[in-house]
Amino acid sequence: MLDLSLDDIIFNSMIYICGSKSGSRWQRSVEFAQRMNLASVKQDLFTYNTLLNSYEILGRWPDGVQLLVQLQQQLGHDFRQLLISCYFVFF
Repeated sequence: MLDLSLDDIIFNSMIYICGSKSGSRWQRSVEFAQRMNLASVKQDLFTYNTLLNSYEILGRWPDGVQLLVQLQQQLGHDFRQLLISCYFVFF
């Protein structure tokens, strides 16, 4: 029997698929990110970069800024990781 447990790779893949391929499904990518927390799966920089990329593709920059603020609050004063996320989205 194949054991398909929900892990960060599965969640991040679903976030990517919903956020980058179809503008009508971007909200599903946000839902998957929220479900990660409910499933006690840790969001990582790949999760944030994928969400930020989705917002960039869809022109939803206010949502991207809000996500960056959330990331900054979670990381505290570790701005290196925040800058890495900004770099991948905007450059």
